[in-house]
Amino acid sequence: MIRALIIWTAAIMLAWFSFATAISGISKNKAPLLALSFEPVNGFALDTIVRSFLANEIGKNAGAFPASVSEVNRQMAIKAFVKEPTAKAAVAMLALSNTSVEGRRDLMKRAYALTRRETIVTGWMIADSGKNDDVNALLHHYDVTMRANSAVRDVMLRQLVALMPNDRFLEPMAKTLQGNPQWSDQFWNAILRNKDALRNAVSLRGRLKGPALSIAKNYDEKLIDALTKDKFFNESLAFYQSLKQGGMATKGIIASDFSNGPKYPPYDWKLTATGEYGAVIADDRMQYSAIPNSGGLFARRLIRMTPGNYKLDVALDNPPQQGGLLFVKLRCAEKGFGNIVLLNMALKSATLIERFSVSNAQCAFYWVELTGVAEQAGLDVAFKKLAIIDTSFQNSDLAGLGLK
Repeated sequence: MIRALIIWTAAIMLAWFSFATAISGISKNKAPLLALSFEPVNGFALDTIVRSFLANEIGKNAGAFPASVSEVNRQMAIKAFVKEPTAKAAVAMLALSNTSVEGRRDLMKRAYALTRRETIVTGWMIADSGKNDDVNALLHHYDVTMRANSAVRDVMLRQLVALMPNDRFLEPMAKTLQGNPQWSDQFWNAILRNKDALRNAVSLRGRLKGPALSIAKNYDEKLIDALTKDKFFNESLAFYQSLKQGGMATKGIIASDFSNGPKYPPYDWKLTATGEYGAVIADDRMQYSAIPNSGGLFARRLIRMTPGNYKLDVALDNPPQQGGLLFVKLRCAEKGFGNIVLLNMALKSATLIERFSVSNAQCAFYWVELTGVAEQAGLDVAFKKLAIIDTSFQNSDLAGLGLK
């Protein structure tokens, strides 16, 4: 169970940002001071001054709301309220001058009912929700504030994402996203930049339906890629397999033909294309071309292998042209084991079959990498098969797949 302090800290950080913004805006606006020089005094002008005083108090209090307000400020708030009963900052100031917790909350709710755009009021509602460990209310107020005030959206999204590693926030966050807030895309982009939030992002996505799920699906490929880059291999593979309904789990085969183009790299082929060389998957082939004197890594795929015996089976339409070089490499992808290279083979003919073993149980994920280098004649090749077969399966199983 999450500690209230985590939520409270997030709320204070939000409040400080909101009020710093408010102070900046007030300092540029001299109209309220001008309005105060005339009689009768304008209630909205007084309300702006009240907001300035209150924001200043919060700033001096390290972003937290003051436990009490001065009598001078309270009297100004009363005067503003008398002149203009819809003066939101004045109601907030009067709420903070109330010694009763319930009295404060009641007045803040009344101010909140007047508008969702008053950052002082919404900031207090967020802080109060956090202090009371009310996750649903906290997320509701975050949502309302971000819808009403785009200026605070970035910092609030960072705080929301920072809360995501805690499982307790998943269901309330899913409920919030089901409302299709206009900040949904920004939220998913922020998730991708926070390593600690990535694993629960998959679980959150699984709770969504309808339009909210449609938005999340736009980030599936990026989410797999982010999980992989941060070495969350098991999580990224499980997510990939759920999207592909089994994906690479075909019995005995880790990578096979090129009947489908890549949709979720790097568990599907991740292809490189530059102005000088590149690869595409089309017409049941992986086609690679390089202009003269160019080339490099053009395709790679992440696979999982347990200790055992395997066979690499490669078939090209034609062998590489004279002077063209093709290589297939199989190396460990996991941190600290990058020096483990199982294979590094040159493809000199139209077919290659190479048997190998995996013995290191500490490395389960490997990169299959394809490199092509062209000399003066250039290079054009087409792969029709690249299979890595677990020969630990019974021969009858492999024969049934035509791969014995």
